[in-house]
Amino acid sequence: MKIKLVDLIDKNFKFKKQFGDELIKNKLLMINDLLLKEEFTKEIIDDIKRKKTVGEACDLMISKGLPERIHIELLTFLGFNIEWNSLDYSNAKIDFRR
Repeated sequence: MKIKLVDLIDKNFKFKKQFGDELIKNKLLMINDLLLKEEFTKEIIDDIKRKKTVGEACDLMISKGLPERIHIELLTFLGFNIEWNSLDYSNAKIDFRR
């Protein structure tokens, strides 16, 4: 039987609180189902700010070893605004809103 951590967290308030406390204590961020060090996100945010499109940002994130399944969620979490022009995400424009 497979149990997703996200499902476990959502269904158990006590575990959710303890898990959140541990993330803060260890300076970790949870994006989708992936844990990232805050330090790592601070390192890549400046590189992403220099990119103009989601495609360029995704290429950078791939080069850093980040799986494609979290790219859009990570961009929005980090404070980027995405301007969708079509269904082709690679041409969508990004800008930093924070």
